[in-house]
Amino acid sequence: MPTFAILGATGLTGQQLVHTLLQNPENKLNLYVRSRSKLTKLFPNITENKQVRIFQGSMNDIKLVSACLDSTKVVFSVLASNDSRPGMTIARDAAATILSALRNLKDRDSSAKLPRVVVLSSASMNPLLYANEPWLVHLVVFNAFWHMYYDLGEAIKLYIKEIEGGNLGIDIRFVEPGALKEGDVSGRVSLARDKVTDVVTYGDLAQAMVQTGEDEKLELRRVGVVVDGKKLGLPPGIALTVLDGLAWSFAPWLMRSFQYLGVI
Repeated sequence: MPTFAILGATGLTGQQLVHTLLQNPENKLNLYVRSRSKLTKLFPNITENKQVRIFQGSMNDIKLVSACLDSTKVVFSVLASNDSRPGMTIARDAAATILSALRNLKDRDSSAKLPRVVVLSSASMNPLLYANEPWLVHLVVFNAFWHMYYDLGEAIKLYIKEIEGGNLGIDIRFVEPGALKEGDVSGRVSLARDKVTDVVTYGDLAQAMVQTGEDEKLELRRVGVVVDGKKLGLPPGIALTVLDGLAWSFAPWLMRSFQYLGVI
């Protein structure tokens, strides 16, 4: 029975991963969450599910995360925020803790087979995937989510450093979707090196991440998410999200003033 670890099980991607993986009664899930109560609100009967173990605590608790990752086949790192803010380090902190936890497991048992790590990234981080996007669109989007992408880039650097110069031999893959919107699977999902569907659902993303985790013959390290189905529109409220992100990127002092005054 394979065991999968999901770091960030209460987020939109994490929820879809839980739903997807629990469809197979042979799967076991180790779920890391910061709030057990939030998880039980989303999945009221999950504490009674014998397929699931819950690990609650700080992402900086390496001992806790080591226990969560122990004896797993695949680790899904989907800790994220939809708000791009100065100084955010969610992705980088997660990468540092995951790598430290895996080193702990290897130190404890040098013969242990470490899990494949599947990391949620973005098509905006891969030139092969945004090559066909209008340059102005890419410029606006990248700047709107600049703090988020900077954090993600720092996390990727940590992973690449381990891949290229570390001694753990970790198999790390990056799943790079286009824009995301809420919803279940919207079509047939596949993986690609240089193609990506502009807008996909979180259900589509979960399918792509599971495929990336389970396909032992997969040669791609960075994968685009392609969905053969009805073309989806942009997520509702995306214009306001972009404007908010641009303000935080170019006038953070103004946004902090608004926060202080209680305007936002």
